[in-house]
Amino acid sequence: MIVRQHQQVFEVTTDLDFFMELYQLTDQIKAELSAFVKQLNGPRPLQALKDMETMRIKYPHTPQVVHVMMFGYMDMENNKKVDELRNFAIENFPNYIHTRLDKATEFMEQGNYKGALAILGEKLTIKHMYPDRNKFCYDEYMAFEREVIRYLVGIDNTDAAEDKLAKLADEFLGHRCFNEAVQIVREAEMKFFGNRSILQGQNSGKI
Repeated sequence: MIVRQHQQVFEVTTDLDFFMELYQLTDQIKAELSAFVKQLNGPRPLQALKDMETMRIKYPHTPQVVHVMMFGYMDMENNKKVDELRNFAIENFPNYIHTRLDKATEFMEQGNYKGALAILGEKLTIKHMYPDRNKFCYDEYMAFEREVIRYLVGIDNTDAAEDKLAKLADEFLGHRCFNEAVQIVREAEMKFFGNRSILQGQNSGKI
């Protein structure tokens, strides 16, 4: 898929070989990661995460291991462990896209949208975040767009967030990050209409 944004042209691909080469993932690492993801979705996710600690030591230069572990602890709502892994990733893999996006998310959760924008870039395009790259993985691109939508909603520009969702729908409908972006917009809209209903109720009581 060819994407054009702000006079920049780049490719978004589902090519697994490109992903493997980009992050120097061997078939062995991929197989072990896949096995752990299966375990995380099984009946003993905590044991899977403990086992992944061994994998993290075994492959110290593989940020995907840390990223998968973060998702596992997020699902368990273990925020202390999530923060620990996030800080580890920032220190050891500062240029990895999901590390940067996680930091942007953290800023937005704190209400620091200026800090998030410094990471996402003023033009809010993945190409401006990584100007030397002309090709991006499918998941990288959609994860970035999800955080842009989170940012737009956070600065009360829901219309722009909805426009972006509409443009992404044809290609990414059903993708996990797309579904999360939809949820971000829906929650903002529910909050807006809920607040408006409260205000209308208050106004209706006035003489």
